[in-house]
Amino acid sequence: MNHQASFDQMMLGAVFNFGINFVADDTFFHQGLKSFLMKIFMRPISYSKGNLDAFAATQIINIINQGGAVGMFPEGTRSMFGEGGRVVPSVGKLAKQLKVPCVLVVQKGGYLTKPRWRKKLSRGKIEIEIVKIISPSELDVMSDSEVQGTIKKALCHNDFEFNKIENIKFKGKKRAEDLESVLFFCPICHSLNSLSSKNDEIWCSQCSMRDIVQENGMFSNEIREKAMPNSILEWSKIQLEFIKNNIDYLFHLETPLFTDCQITFFESKKSKRISKKIFGEIYLYSDRLEICSKIFPLEVIKAFSIDGVNRLNIFLTNDTSYSIICKPKVNLVKYLMVACQIKNNLKGCEHFC
Repeated sequence: MNHQASFDQMMLGAVFNFGINFVADDTFFHQGLKSFLMKIFMRPISYSKGNLDAFAATQIINIINQGGAVGMFPEGTRSMFGEGGRVVPSVGKLAKQLKVPCVLVVQKGGYLTKPRWRKKLSRGKIEIEIVKIISPSELDVMSDSEVQGTIKKALCHNDFEFNKIENIKFKGKKRAEDLESVLFFCPICHSLNSLSSKNDEIWCSQCSMRDIVQENGMFSNEIREKAMPNSILEWSKIQLEFIKNNIDYLFHLETPLFTDCQITFFESKKSKRISKKIFGEIYLYSDRLEICSKIFPLEVIKAFSIDGVNRLNIFLTNDTSYSIICKPKVNLVKYLMVACQIKNNLKGCEHFC
């Protein structure tokens, strides 16, 4: 199924009348009572975020061979802005090897019910649709890449386009609160780190930009400027395009591109803390990250991931990893987005979360 919200396992489990072993990244195995309950009720299979490792694949194969069912979210992480489409590498190959029916399910309305960046739930409507079943005989004649492409195409979903047709009201409080934890660019004055939010409103401290998130998930049209986006998804694409178009300028700055204070930093292994926490500041330069006086050249950083919105994981080429935890409203997406642009030879980074 596509991955929109933190309750997706329960939604998928409710569709079928048999037990499902869910594949979950290892961050969920170190969260106290929440992890304990998940282990009891959802029988999770642990994998390292960003890719299906050999251990996870072996567990999946064993469960299938015993007649069980496996539930997966091939996008690998919850949608940050309401649109899916990314599929973790090797999912197609694994699906073909298992030789069992591959059931593709799309959830609609999950993101607008509980956006990844927001604490509050909204009351609305969620639809679950089985969009395609790939039979074992079909899998036999398809290549790995064809299976991968079929899964990606079937699960691609845009919650804002869905609600343009359905016009569902997602009723709740504080619909814009903490939106600056994922948006950092003002589409009117093009300033960075100037956004603030409270209740249903978001505004810029450097210009007159102010907008409201409505019950349908879209921005208000009451005070509409041509440059203003209609949705959070459109806004995210505008800020990504701005970074792409200005990366040459940002790359040659000698001062930090971004900086934030009051962050917590530690070394981690399989998302579990293995070193003492350090408190300090984070700086992103055009060639390195500096975190609590520790320097990480961008060329030694293999990958990034974000858990929720307030934890950034950094994976190095020597297989060590570090985690940064920040307070609410601090934007970690900007570090991941800009670093990805630089690391991809200034050619852009289609999926950065």
